[in-house]
Amino acid sequence: MEYKKFIDKNLIVTSLKETKKDKLLKEFSTILGKSLDISNSKIYKQLKERESLGSTAVGNGIAIPHCRIDTDKFEIKLLIARSKIGINFDSTDKKVVNLFVVIIAANNSQASYFKVLSHLARALQNETLYNNLINAKDENEIYNILMETNI
Repeated sequence: MEYKKFIDKNLIVTSLKETKKDKLLKEFSTILGKSLDISNSKIYKQLKERESLGSTAVGNGIAIPHCRIDTDKFEIKLLIARSKIGINFDSTDKKVVNLFVVIIAANNSQASYFKVLSHLARALQNETLYNNLINAKDENEIYNILMETNI
């Protein structure tokens, strides 16, 4: 599967405004809703519901919030976001999260959704990739790193 096709240059954020988990989920929802022309509240509700099952922080400063929604506008979209200060996202390793990859998928793309989720969870554990993304100077550099990486 070609994972890069789910990355949109306009869905890369290096200056998150919020520092609390719930407000951050709202910020993600606003960005995605505006970009994808989908209700912010619908996205927020699904992200919040998924988070209530257990934190999507996977450790080592990484979280992969994810949800599926009823849409036919796309299969899967990724929002890549970075926080320089780090955000408490209830990670089992108790570390703050600096790198977020939010996955939003159409309900009818379940197989692809799980493949993308598991692939990203593994790929982002690569310390070099993580450091490059965290230290990138801007959104364009993050995009270029992702396009040049075998992700």
